[in-house]
Amino acid sequence: MDSGKILIVEDEQILTLDLKKRLISFGYEVVGTASSGEVAIDLAFKKKPDLILMDIRLKGTIDGIEAAHTILEHQTAAIIYLSAHSGLEILERAKSTESYGFLTKPVSHQELQAILATSLTRYRLEKRLRESESRMTLALERAHTVIWDLDLKRKTFCLSGSGASQIGLAKIPFNDLSYDSWVELIHPEDRQWVLNTFQDHVSGKTELYDAEYRLKVADGSFKWFHALGSSSQLDEHGNPVFITGTVADISERKLADEMLQRKNVLIQMLYRACRDALSKKDPTTIFQQVLTSLLELTKSEAGFIGEIVCHDNESPFLCIRTFSHNVWNEKTKIFFNDNKQKILEFKNPNSLFGAVISSKKHVISNNPATDPRSAGTPPDHPNIRNFLGLPFFLKDQNGNAKGKLVGMAGLANCRDQYSEEIVEFLEPFSATCAVILNALKNEPMSPDATSPGPTTPTV
Repeated sequence: MDSGKILIVEDEQILTLDLKKRLISFGYEVVGTASSGEVAIDLAFKKKPDLILMDIRLKGTIDGIEAAHTILEHQTAAIIYLSAHSGLEILERAKSTESYGFLTKPVSHQELQAILATSLTRYRLEKRLRESESRMTLALERAHTVIWDLDLKRKTFCLSGSGASQIGLAKIPFNDLSYDSWVELIHPEDRQWVLNTFQDHVSGKTELYDAEYRLKVADGSFKWFHALGSSSQLDEHGNPVFITGTVADISERKLADEMLQRKNVLIQMLYRACRDALSKKDPTTIFQQVLTSLLELTKSEAGFIGEIVCHDNESPFLCIRTFSHNVWNEKTKIFFNDNKQKILEFKNPNSLFGAVISSKKHVISNNPATDPRSAGTPPDHPNIRNFLGLPFFLKDQNGNAKGKLVGMAGLANCRDQYSEEIVEFLEPFSATCAVILNALKNEPMSPDATSPGPTTPTV
């Protein structure tokens, strides 16, 4: 991932030079500077920046908000406004462009660095969402739809032509398949709702039969389908005799919808964490909230977030910022109560935790019991079925993503298995945690976290 292209729009030359110098020191590429709205629009169209630092009061005939409106009508960019004034009228106008933030001059070094990192992370995630939605829409437009007919008198169901093979149902005999057999293919959790929806149409309560549900396919698994239908023939009493419709495999769309929802949850989680860090909230509370959301997103049972510490003449080791309180017996309950206000240190390099620190790479172990990197677990510890270790890197002066190792997260017992896809999905999380940990490195973990806790065995 590149460091991010930024356009500076500011009419004060001294401030422009200062901002440019600071952005370059953060590792960003400054693609241009402008002192008027007109020049800003022209540069934005030519340079395609990821983010624009936009002063509101500019030289020329249009101000920064008007310039932002014009730019966003033709392309996407994260807009962060700069102003020495923060009146309600200005803020209301700025909201209309859905800006990513508002900085009041003079801008502090820490605040500028944090809002840039957060905004670029959010912008890239939203860009991926838009691209994903476009690809999904194109795929659906080109997707084959299958025509089906239901004879209500004979209670037989059939698909036309080669429709069954198009949607993964080829080995199921859909010529004159009984209605009851079709019902048996519907997922048990969806079955009653689908029957009720179908009966509403047959009885005339709805003009269209419209249902999304899971159906068992030829290999025995369940896939998502979208069925549409309406009465195609009526008897002398106006009751339906035949219902004709279409059915399409929407499994990919369902997976995409789920991924979009997860990405939205991730965006909101990271936004709240950065906001709380800027407002000086208790670091332990911030990371506890982040960890709770992370466990839900990855369907993991346990985890921790920690920072990497390196004292003089010592190898780097792990200090836990927060961990999930998985209490499985009385002994662990006492342990957590005794150590909840202490810093837990992990110094064993010959462990899965240590493998993350020594290799400076993520670690996936879907069978720790046979993994040579594992050091085992403490006595009476529950089984660790799988493990994922994620390193947190600060960008170096050249903007490289893998700069200084400042922390890591560990997750265990995913419902399925950990994968490279999960690691890629969590890249924004790792990058944001690195920035927050660096910003909070001089903050105490909690009011009572002044004494180190025990060093414990690790997986």
